Amino acid sequence: MRRILLIEDDPVLRHNMVELLTLENYDVDDAQDGEEGVRKALESHHDLVLCDIMMPKMDGYQVFEALKSHPRTASIPFLFLTAKVDKEDVRRGMVMGADDYIQKPAPIEELLQAIEVRLRKKRLQLEQEQQRSEALCSELASRIPHELITPLNSILGYAELIIEEEPSNLSHQEIVPMACAIQSAAERLMETIHKYLLYNELQFLRFTGNRSGSGEIRDNLCTITRHIGSDVAKKWKRIEDMEIALPEYPIHACIPYFSHVVRQLTDNACKFSAAGSPITLQCRLTGNSITLSVSDQGRGIPAENLDQLGAFQQFERHHYEQQGSGLGLAIVKLILQHSQGSLDIQSIPDQGTTVTLSFPVTVDAP
Repeated sequence: MRRILLIEDDPVLRHNMVELLTLENYDVDDAQDGEEGVRKALESHHDLVLCDIMMPKMDGYQVFEALKSHPRTASIPFLFLTAKVDKEDVRRGMVMGADDYIQKPAPIEELLQAIEVRLRKKRLQLEQEQQRSEALCSELASRIPHELITPLNSILGYAELIIEEEPSNLSHQEIVPMACAIQSAAERLMETIHKYLLYNELQFLRFTGNRSGSGEIRDNLCTITRHIGSDVAKKWKRIEDMEIALPEYPIHACIPYFSHVVRQLTDNACKFSAAGSPITLQCRLTGNSITLSVSDQGRGIPAENLDQLGAFQQFERHHYEQQGSGLGLAIVKLILQHSQGSLDIQSIPDQGTTVTLSFPVTVDAP
């Protein structure tokens, strides 16, 4: 049975609505004010919230913000109830992200229709999410053999050459390239395994609504960013190309897996742009949020592909030889969702790409 939370301070109206909704086969949980409503919403599962606006202790807008800021209740459909007919109130509620705005006392048919529309929309979203999840799992299963076996074959092949060859017949100049090839393949294998494990962990946290994770960091964001940017530039032998512009004052981020995000974005910028072209890594502070952008002058991403970025997506492989599972940006997007951040990608083919992410931070006074 679908469960509705009704938050209404008028006892007569609340009682009547509970009876009406119960007769329509809804399981109704009710609260007499905003504080009680938030507590009940967090204590148990509800499929939809009906909430009055003008209430003591916490008004409807405060209730909405409290529930949307919590991972357990953020995706629950939310309908405002109000006796006021004010365009500013309507606009405010809809801008905040409410699903609907119902004038009370609303005819029962109108109320039921609004509830059913939102529940049906939520059900379709869950079904689509499940389909995407199943498709990703299937793709993951099909990619694992290639992404794991290919570097493993290289490791085994070079190791076999060294073992079978008489040590006295191998010169230092011959052994070093083989050792380097083994190391490179092992690093690729380790990176692939790490990405798959991280992706699965993030998906688990996403579906369970758990905000904790093994990548929790609380440190000076600028120090981390500068170190990782320099490390990636050194790996690609592009130290001269990397331009890092960061604030001088300490910015502390409590963001899961932040190091992975910076490393992935700077690594992509190096991977998909030519040596000698500039790569810019910069941070800007706006209020309590920071914006981190990574720009390159590489081949860019076609417009028709930008909206398709997701797990295992590698575009134009028939034009470009490239290794990897395509998990990189999918992991970045999941980390930002987990951290209540946002991601924006602007790209022009043959001119370059700018990836911009933002997230909440705390800042020490300069």
